[in-house]
Amino acid sequence: MTPGPICDLCGSSSSELRYRLADLDVLQCAGCGLVFIQRRRDDCPQQHLYSPDYFSDRGEYFLQVSDQDLERLAGGHIESFRQGLNLIRRYRRQGGKLLDLGCAVGIFLALAMKEGWEVSGVDISEYAAGIARKRCGVEIHTGEVGDVGFPDASFDVITMWDVVEHFLHPRKTLLEVNRILRDDGIVLLDTPNVDSLIRKVAHWIYRFSLGQARYPVQKLYHVYHQYYFSEITLRRLLETSGFTVLELIYKPIPREKGRGSPLERTIVKAFGLLEGPLRMDYELLAIARKKKP
Repeated sequence: MTPGPICDLCGSSSSELRYRLADLDVLQCAGCGLVFIQRRRDDCPQQHLYSPDYFSDRGEYFLQVSDQDLERLAGGHIESFRQGLNLIRRYRRQGGKLLDLGCAVGIFLALAMKEGWEVSGVDISEYAAGIARKRCGVEIHTGEVGDVGFPDASFDVITMWDVVEHFLHPRKTLLEVNRILRDDGIVLLDTPNVDSLIRKVAHWIYRFSLGQARYPVQKLYHVYHQYYFSEITLRRLLETSGFTVLELIYKPIPREKGRGSPLERTIVKAFGLLEGPLRMDYELLAIARKKKP
């Protein structure tokens, strides 16, 4: 263990190097186990990472065609969005105001609107925010949620789909989420699971090759994700930010996230079939309630 960056979750300065990759190091906090990256070159502001190319490269996931009929949308990520809306209704039957952080091009917002929610969004990318505004016709803010200046207790529900791992300071952001949620408000977030089977296998390939076989971990750890959570660290993040975890669900990787060659997509699909029975799925979906003062 060596002194290093301060852990955003527990404040420890001791960390262990897990992987040394082409342009970044992957570290693990010695205090709480949180996995995070450290870029060796940090000359690109975070918002510049999310250029139009970022979204076009992931077009199947982000569904940039704005005139598609919502009823005909399909795919693993759409099923996840609908699962999330059903989960929210379990704990918030009366509806209300919903904010989606990292709303991207507004697919989830459009689905939530269809179910009667009064929605708005925040995204760091002006390109994506512009598409979301056009698609949904609602207020979409560009930037970080803490810079918007929402009043206290503004929302009944706040969602974060595949975004908490992108935050530079997730605990600070979750504290801001807590502030702008109404009492007993609901937060839902989805994030990759660092303890998934595919990451475990990539880890042991790296270790047994003494760091020479880096390709599998390079596909799974990259500059867009600042943090990688396990069930333990995700629960700790929520609980120390003023939330009570209501449910935490393990989920397979949506097919749309499997990028690469046909062989790589087949491998990802195979891992998706194996992870569930082992409770080592690719993603974690958590829903939590704001604690009473």
